[in-house]
Amino acid sequence: MPVVNLERFESLLKDGIHAEAWLWFEQACEKFTLSDNAQALYMAMAMARRKVSASSAAANANTFIDPLLLARYFGDAPEQFSWCQQALAQWQYDELARVLLLCRACQAETCAGTLRYRDDEILVSAYQQGDEYEREAFLKGLCLLQMIVKPMAAAELKNITLEACRANVLTMLGAIVSNNPYPAENFSEHEFNQLVLKSLFSDFSIDSTVALKERRNAEMSRMCYDFLRERLAAKRLPPPSIWLTLSLEHTPEAEAEFLLFLSDKNEQQRYFVAKSLSWQYPSQTLQTAIAEQIMREKDTVVRKLLKVCQK
Repeated sequence: MPVVNLERFESLLKDGIHAEAWLWFEQACEKFTLSDNAQALYMAMAMARRKVSASSAAANANTFIDPLLLARYFGDAPEQFSWCQQALAQWQYDELARVLLLCRACQAETCAGTLRYRDDEILVSAYQQGDEYEREAFLKGLCLLQMIVKPMAAAELKNITLEACRANVLTMLGAIVSNNPYPAENFSEHEFNQLVLKSLFSDFSIDSTVALKERRNAEMSRMCYDFLRERLAAKRLPPPSIWLTLSLEHTPEAEAEFLLFLSDKNEQQRYFVAKSLSWQYPSQTLQTAIAEQIMREKDTVVRKLLKVCQK
């Protein structure tokens, strides 16, 4: 089984919470790592939100991880942890604690040096028994969990993630689609496309979907263009971030909609149109429209993106 040093993650947790919260974490880990007591793990997972968040440095039940601490521990992290600084910025301290509890359980050994638990069974049970908050933490922690488990458990992680994608729970969908590198690294083209489309159907922004630009493909562009046309036919605005999925190389007919929304009164629509075009090579017709819009555009961020489009 891969050996991953959790020291950076545990130091991040320890420095971000009060001493009594860290003591609780250590004692909770002892209960299931020193004996065959998986139920103690599930109990600790359930208690983490109250035990850790209530004792956080800011005494705030919704305390996100301190970006200064992130920079300290992951600013110069090795390549295997390159995803951490951006992803962990979306985590709360109790979520980090829950993921580390799972990691400790997966790495726990007996006196004989064998693994105390089957990691696939531990992960499946922890997810199935968890409430919405526990599942959200689990899904945010996928990239760390996959680094420490065996192939059978890695397959279970993917099954759990795909199941969560099909569920109609926005918090779980957000945990997967927002600043989470797991889908980009593990999903097939079809699976990734379905995740993107599900997010758009749910009016969830895909702006923070990791590697969206690199994972765009002809099928994604076609599916999302069809969805955009359906919205317009129903006289409804498309989700603003849908423009990031549209490739003029694969769906050149979308140029008409790009031209229409380039000057839309909605700032978010203009922003994502401009961002999408900055990833592409607009036609001469679009280049002319872009030049005209730059003269009219009042939003400095949108204007800057439009200038990038002038290639």
